[in-house]
Amino acid sequence: VPIEQVDKWTDLDAETWLHISGVAQEIGEAIKTAYGTTRTGFIIAGFDVPHTHIHLFPTEKMAEFDFTKAMAMDATDPKAMDEAAVRIRQHLNTGEDGYRLS
Repeated sequence: VPIEQVDKWTDLDAETWLHISGVAQEIGEAIKTAYGTTRTGFIIAGFDVPHTHIHLFPTEKMAEFDFTKAMAMDATDPKAMDEAAVRIRQHLNTGEDGYRLS
């Protein structure tokens, strides 16, 4: 999520879009490694919140690109989310604070 609040990803300046895409590639590779999948899904929905953000998820098939199968925010298990974050961070070049070093 960029710091600047931009409602639609198509309104982002080119430099921010390139940065988001590059970071998504790095996180996508970490997700593939952490979950042992051959692909990482990348979706920009743009309807949940009026702020540009992307969704990345481990996947093996196109059928998994379906938000109706995603957990509702109020049903998300915080412990499971924390465990997923730890699992993914193990495969990223990050510092103690979780921010990229490179």
